[in-house]
Amino acid sequence: MDTTYYDSLQLTSFGLTVPAGAAVVGIQFDVLLNSDAGLGVDESVKALRNGAPVGADHSTSTPWPTSITYVTYGGPTDTWGTTWLATDVENGGFGISVAPRYTGTAGNDRAHIAAARATIFYATSCD
Repeated sequence: MDTTYYDSLQLTSFGLTVPAGAAVVGIQFDVLLNSDAGLGVDESVKALRNGAPVGADHSTSTPWPTSITYVTYGGPTDTWGTTWLATDVENGGFGISVAPRYTGTAGNDRAHIAAARATIFYATSCD
């Protein structure tokens, strides 16, 4: 049976910079993850603003791979259901929160996150 307790890992302090006045049009996170037996899935995947979850949940029911692999959340036109300022993504509390869930009915599995990278897509006005 699925457990009802989920630990989330909050990954922050990416050290990003965006040109002043630029409009954030998309955010992509690539998370290096796996689960030992392939019985882990996303419980919750949310962007963090000032260390707090915001916007749309990007979790899926796709099993985590058994070999360590980058999994992509978001993309060039995905603002995670909210608006962002350059200062939001430059803030040390900007990041991603990932909570895995065990899908098996017996036994156990371990979920692992080794690294994450963030890409900010933005538009600047032309004079």
